[in-house]
Amino acid sequence: MKITKKSFLVTVCAIMMLFVVCFAMAPAAAASADTDAGEQIVQSEGVQEEVVPYGLFTNLSISINGGNGKVWTTVRNEFTLFPAVVTVVIQLYVSDTYQEDYHNMTIAAQDEIADLDMNNSITVEASTNGKDLYWIGRMRYDIDNRGWEEKTVGPAHYSASGEYLGIL
Repeated sequence: MKITKKSFLVTVCAIMMLFVVCFAMAPAAAASADTDAGEQIVQSEGVQEEVVPYGLFTNLSISINGGNGKVWTTVRNEFTLFPAVVTVVIQLYVSDTYQEDYHNMTIAAQDEIADLDMNNSITVEASTNGKDLYWIGRMRYDIDNRGWEEKTVGPAHYSASGEYLGIL
């Protein structure tokens, strides 16, 4: 009888430890992925990228870049822990003058995908038409019908050839 009690107690302890480890790791992982307002902005030559952590399940990034007389914005599903339906609408806005709000700009390109799988991306591009212009990339996304959210990247200033000139 004592052997049965010991086996039972060991099994119960192992299950409890598994739950404790799972629940203890979830907030730590989420906290390490979070920054200021749940966003991380990385900026380098010609590229601005915003990484959007969605709990432990989905991590989407948006970037803007240019070259060869074009500017493009890309949304990438960096990581999805469990299967999820990730619906994405991607838009690229343009303006002759500096604007911080895409509402004051003209939409230059748009596309959408019903399910953006992990390690896949979607890109839209537009021509600079031989002019120095200001650009904003925008994504609207819905993960497992939890409600639409949006993130933007930019504004970014690109030359007629598509070379990154900075913000102003």
